[in-house]
Amino acid sequence: MDGLRFRLSEDHVKEGALTDRLKAVRAAFKRHFPEVQLLSALEECLALGDAALVRDLMASASAPTAEDLRVLGIAHRLLGDVIASEQTLERAIAQGAAAARIDLARTYSLTERKEDAWQELQLLDIAALPAQDQAYAYRLRAELRSDLDSFEAALPDARLACRIANGLPQRAVVLPWCQITLAVTYEQLGEDHRALHLLEQLGELPVYGYPYHLVNSARVLLQLGRLEDARALILYLRTQVHTAQARRTWQRLQADLLWLQGDLSAALAVNQQAAQDAERDFNALQAVKAYLRVALLAAHLGAPDTALRALARAEVLAGSRGMRSLVLGYGASVRLRLGHLTPEAALQTLHAARDQLAQRAERPDERDMQLHACEAARHLGPEALARELEHLRALMRAAGHPAMLARSWHLLPDLAAQLRPGDPALLGPAVQPPALRLLTLNRADLMRGDRVVRLGVRRGVEVLAYLLHFGPRSLELILRDVFGDLDRTKGRNQFHQLRLRLRELAPELSLEYGGGLYHLRGQEALWWDVTGTAQPNMAHFLPACGSDWAQELALAVPEAGGGH
Repeated sequence: MDGLRFRLSEDHVKEGALTDRLKAVRAAFKRHFPEVQLLSALEECLALGDAALVRDLMASASAPTAEDLRVLGIAHRLLGDVIASEQTLERAIAQGAAAARIDLARTYSLTERKEDAWQELQLLDIAALPAQDQAYAYRLRAELRSDLDSFEAALPDARLACRIANGLPQRAVVLPWCQITLAVTYEQLGEDHRALHLLEQLGELPVYGYPYHLVNSARVLLQLGRLEDARALILYLRTQVHTAQARRTWQRLQADLLWLQGDLSAALAVNQQAAQDAERDFNALQAVKAYLRVALLAAHLGAPDTALRALARAEVLAGSRGMRSLVLGYGASVRLRLGHLTPEAALQTLHAARDQLAQRAERPDERDMQLHACEAARHLGPEALARELEHLRALMRAAGHPAMLARSWHLLPDLAAQLRPGDPALLGPAVQPPALRLLTLNRADLMRGDRVVRLGVRRGVEVLAYLLHFGPRSLELILRDVFGDLDRTKGRNQFHQLRLRLRELAPELSLEYGGGLYHLRGQEALWWDVTGTAQPNMAHFLPACGSDWAQELALAVPEAGGGH
């Protein structure tokens, strides 16, 4: 979406299917961004993420200009064709579209060619560019500085990008992406409350497509220990998944939530899938992070071969200094756990990784690395442990919340037992899993712990699953889709009986009426196996249910692969 200066020529609007698609996109743009005037129809296509339409329209262009080629290069990148993106953007630059260097640099960056991306940006006189391109250039510069230098060095550029974007007529289109970059920078500097404030401001802007700012909000809420708020947001984000890329983004959040809830086996499975998907997408950073999480979880769960294979992949893929520091430190922790490294060697390596992260001002990772150093020191006796714990306390006093360490505490039960209950500043409150579980794969039960909650309504579980999948619905639709084989009076009676039974047996949940729709409230207290399982086998969804919606759900759940 960077740049966007294409002006539509008559060659692109011949009558037919492409014209209809273009009209539909333009109408959607006016609905979502009524106050924004962009320079062309194809800007609107990219603003709404319809890169495929840009590609198809450009296929009929007889003599594309430099700006045409620039937009086509962006579209190729969004569609995952990195080689075509680079070649097309190089042609655009050769024909005089200087600002296409921003887009070429971003393509380099996404394939971990960070130094090449930085050199490409250095060839630009950013101050001479149109303001919209200036905002995109400073945003990318901030992201590159965070990889090549430090997050502290990235902060001025991230702020400048937001300041420029905020003054643009196209503010609603450009500002969200700049503000997300600034929020991520604050998050990595340990200023989670400032990051969350920025992300909450995005709720005032019209954001089309998958709400990636809410993904960042959910991640920050998890780091702040606001698990109930994070659960609710993650459940909402699941309903917004319509592409493979969005599903992968959501799965990474779900993996973190599972880990924090203590469901480490499920977290391992989701991270294994996330690692493979990220590597297939050439997303080295996400692949390295996922492989490291697989290694840590597998080592803890007694699967050494899985742990070492994942660690080896992370070592191969780690390109930037930040990634190499993470691999160095977490690799030492994994090898210590497996008995392949002495505590002394592990502690020395963890110190080196921690100091590298400190130089880059990656505060959350620095604190977490120090916690793993405490585990290595535990093997060396009380004096060594006391020194490492004091260092960790100092880091937490400077900027930190105990919830930020919660994920690693699940891997370090012996260290936690040694400190509890005398060190709440480090341990924080215990993380509680959802009170209720809805099981709809191979069975149909609402569970509280190991006990079935007997709702006394034959289709009670189906109603809950229906509202979790579709969101708020009218009574007419509920009666049609769930109670369709009953007459209207019997169906309505069963539905209202379910509302009463929930109040008695599962008061965390309620079916509340508002705005003509029934809402399932209290979803943060409910874990559903369909959304909580990395690869749910939908062939066994509600096996005794004959409703059409349930039988069609397998087709409605996106599979991993393809798309942006």
